[in-house]
Amino acid sequence: MHTLEDFEDFQACVQHWIAELGLYDWVVDIRFDPLDDEPTVKARCLTNWTQHSAAIVLNSAWRPGSKSATVAVEGMERVALHEVLHLAICELVNLSAQQRDAYCDPVDAAEHALLRRLMRALPPAMMPARP
Repeated sequence: MHTLEDFEDFQACVQHWIAELGLYDWVVDIRFDPLDDEPTVKARCLTNWTQHSAAIVLNSAWRPGSKSATVAVEGMERVALHEVLHLAICELVNLSAQQRDAYCDPVDAAEHALLRRLMRALPPAMMPARP
């Protein structure tokens, strides 16, 4: 289960990556709320891409499970970066999905493949220092 200290780290990391990627045209609310329907998901980026607004939520109800097993060793830095990268490519993903008249699994798979590549390519030195 995530703690308030985890949230403080997460919030600082999200703010760092928003600044680093220059996402100043987005209004972002960083929250610590339960994602009751997804207890094994560490965090979620919820967007309104046409309004450039988003909520990046650290799941206060997170429980380790099969879906999170591959990211269990990731710190808040990596989790925050992953969610901010969703924000960075949100418009591209939604415009792509619109061309197919629906958001679909191949678009989602391509988005996550790109996120994983970007995260592997970023040198550890770019990760924010822990407060």
